Amino acid sequence: MAVANLQACDDSNNTTDGFLVPTKFNVIFPQMIVDMKNNVQQVEIPSFSTGTTEVRVQTLGAPLKIAGDSASYDDLTMTFIVDQDLYIYEMIMVWAKACAYPEDTELFKAFTEFWRGSEPTSSDVLLQPITVVSTSGYKREIVWDFAYAWPSSVSGFTFDKTLTDATVSTITVTFSYSYFTLGQAGKSEG
Repeated sequence: MAVANLQACDDSNNTTDGFLVPTKFNVIFPQMIVDMKNNVQQVEIPSFSTGTTEVRVQTLGAPLKIAGDSASYDDLTMTFIVDQDLYIYEMIMVWAKACAYPEDTELFKAFTEFWRGSEPTSSDVLLQPITVVSTSGYKREIVWDFAYAWPSSVSGFTFDKTLTDATVSTITVTFSYSYFTLGQAGKSEG
């Protein structure tokens, strides 16, 4: 099961007097041997939508829209800094290829260098809880749990000798997953 955790804060009356700080987060891949949290620069929490069903009601003269029986989850997108040894890039590429070609034993063998566990396809993805404290001292952690995530797309990056300023190369990785849940990790009085 894949998991991502973020945290927001409000007071005990459910009125917000503390705000989410979007720069304070960590991403943890618990099944990965390599700690990638310092390489993740940006995470986009995906959109969610439900299906809609129209029911004809004679007395209204128009269809009545009600919630349908389906849910749609957009992909989870993260931006990673590429390390000088290309280790993070290589690890994500091997993971993606191992998911695409599970019959290739060489890919699975290469992937076990990065992996804890028996099934190197989907993984937990944790956006570590962030503690944002309201002015009243109340804390609340909101947790996104992304189930069965795997890298479905890995962007490229550019080598460019014409650059005048040193820049850091990044890649954008799109993770597909089955669903996510939203919950409260815990709360305490400060």
